Amino acid sequence: MHRFLIPKELKILVETARRSCLKKPDLFRRGGYHRDLQEIRWLLDNVESWNAESRISSVSAYSILEAIVLFFDCLPDSLFPSQLYSTIMDASKSFKNSLEIYNCLPEINANVFVYLITFLKLVHSHSSENDTDLPLFADTFADVLIKPPAALSLSQIPKSDRDSKRKFLGYFLANDVSHLFQIDLLLTRDEYPLLARHLVRTGTN
Repeated sequence: MHRFLIPKELKILVETARRSCLKKPDLFRRGGYHRDLQEIRWLLDNVESWNAESRISSVSAYSILEAIVLFFDCLPDSLFPSQLYSTIMDASKSFKNSLEIYNCLPEINANVFVYLITFLKLVHSHSSENDTDLPLFADTFADVLIKPPAALSLSQIPKSDRDSKRKFLGYFLANDVSHLFQIDLLLTRDEYPLLARHLVRTGTN
């Protein structure tokens, strides 16, 4: 069983969202604000965790959620490493095969993925208020969590791949994954070389 390891920046964003964003309407349907995203990035880089969390909670809920998406989008390699891309496309035919891909992930990546899925399920538990659904989550995160190798051109990527990515993520969203982690250990950014060092600098609006 994996230990539960997550980067502190991601934990701050998710925990802030958990406390202040769950009941907002149209979550993951509205974009964040550029100024908010700049402030979030500065706070994560320069302020102690407890204070950053308090100050981030004052910005738009939509900006906090977009910052979570951007965190994954700016990883040097996607959370599911690109060398697994073609295998993931094949594995998307069943949850059993998809679990085998999960078991191939580096420990940090595996636990961050479960942490994200668990958070998204919590968001969905308030769907009557925030207008979310599981296909929305799969659609939002498909292209940031699972990216093809850089050597592949767009013309070499079948259009059906996006459906395969959404289906792959959908298995984890629809099934219980709580048994895949055990304890929660907070990582500093020097301790997770496979993950991003900072949020991207741009946002929408």
